[in-house]
Amino acid sequence: MIKAFRNNSGFTLTEMAMVVMLMGIIGSILVTSLNARMSQTSYTVTKQRMAAIKEAMISFLRVNGRLPCSATVTDIETEDEGKENADCLSELDIANSFGILPWSTLKLSREAVIDGWGNFFSYHISVEIKNWVVSGKFSDTDQGDFTVLQKKSDGTGTEQVPEVVFVMVSHGPNGKGAGTVKGTPNAPPTGHVHELENTNLDGTYVKRDFSDNTDLVTNPNGPFDDIVEYMTVGDLVGPLIKEGSVQSSAAIISKNNSDLSEKIRKIRYALFYFSSSQLDDPNECSFGKWTANTTMVYGGQRVPTISNGHYYEVDGLDPESDGKTGIIEPIWAIDGTTLVDNHVTWKDKGSLTDFERHYRHRLPMGDSYSTPLGTEAEAIVDSGAGVPYSILGLSSSDIDDPWSKTIPKEKLIYAVHAEVAMTADDYRAGIFFSYTLQGANGVAYRLLSRGPNGDLDTDTEEGWLLSACADDDMCTDVLVSELASAMANVGIKVDSLTCP
Repeated sequence: MIKAFRNNSGFTLTEMAMVVMLMGIIGSILVTSLNARMSQTSYTVTKQRMAAIKEAMISFLRVNGRLPCSATVTDIETEDEGKENADCLSELDIANSFGILPWSTLKLSREAVIDGWGNFFSYHISVEIKNWVVSGKFSDTDQGDFTVLQKKSDGTGTEQVPEVVFVMVSHGPNGKGAGTVKGTPNAPPTGHVHELENTNLDGTYVKRDFSDNTDLVTNPNGPFDDIVEYMTVGDLVGPLIKEGSVQSSAAIISKNNSDLSEKIRKIRYALFYFSSSQLDDPNECSFGKWTANTTMVYGGQRVPTISNGHYYEVDGLDPESDGKTGIIEPIWAIDGTTLVDNHVTWKDKGSLTDFERHYRHRLPMGDSYSTPLGTEAEAIVDSGAGVPYSILGLSSSDIDDPWSKTIPKEKLIYAVHAEVAMTADDYRAGIFFSYTLQGANGVAYRLLSRGPNGDLDTDTEEGWLLSACADDDMCTDVLVSELASAMANVGIKVDSLTCP
């Protein structure tokens, strides 16, 4: 019996179709896997480069005291590629501060500022609320221009991050709105509201979970392929505070307040020493001790009568006085007991013993900032003046205002009452007459610091000693009574009625 046998030398069409189908499935799986792997690699590279840029920004801030301006994508393949945009430095607004990262300025490679899909990162830096591109002092209380809206993966919900200093964006696989390595900008997205927010330069950015699905739809909750990173003031300044290269705002406040207290202490001591050593009556006792026979008048000064032992002062001028002003010599009645003047009204101010004195300690007048610096002005300066540091034995730096934000620093302000600052031949009252300074609540002088904002905020329209100290300014008011008590406590004669 002859056996039939089968020819196994090939595949049937059905078998071939199955093989092709299986190969297609496997190939599709491999391509999908490869694409996913490539996408993940691009995403990972992008995130790593963004993290490195953040570190470069902190280093730049540490060295330069500022952050860099953006670069311009159209400068690619020119001598200015990778450098800060000059318009950003000169025309400080939110539009000019947008561009690409200036890799040359940051001392990075060109590749370091390109995302995993081959486009430049967009970069936006704050220049309006706080100008971060200009070198100067910065602190953990400064602010940024931008707001980042952190949303869920489906685009819903919003966690708002305000006062962001800078934002950088990878525009993802679709690259819409990105600057290309050819030196041209891609067109911005037209349909996706959230991606459009990352290119419209309105100061608001959207951050969501990344999706590599580039089939973007008009629904703002659709797939989102931008990668947004940013840094706040805390992100930038925090590491510098931690390493000690920058002081925290709390440490600055503590130091400035401590410095101010020490400066005020030194100035007050110097003024006390000056006033206690100044015996302001000319020619010692021969002229300084006023008696009942004194008939001298200086402007509105008190004048003692001959007989009743009372002091009088000019209270006002008669409307028909023909403008008589200034030093007025009193006219006495024949009996010598009454002051007579048809054009002057006199006010009784009390007995001779209430006001008679010998030691008229004085305070110095303010420095009018004329040459030589640190000395007294020749006349009372009605507005606040400088501390006359030279005649007080102080240096110019001793009166620097710790809160001044200028270079060189502005000086502490010294405002002294006109009745207690006088020259040696000035016949005004002197520092310890009880009637002086009533209009200034007994304040002999004020030392004023501009406070944390660095500006003079106190309204001085009513006078430097009458005006309330503004909240941000820091005022030290010293009373006449304080000076008198301090002198008496250390045995300094203040109000002697007899010659020593």
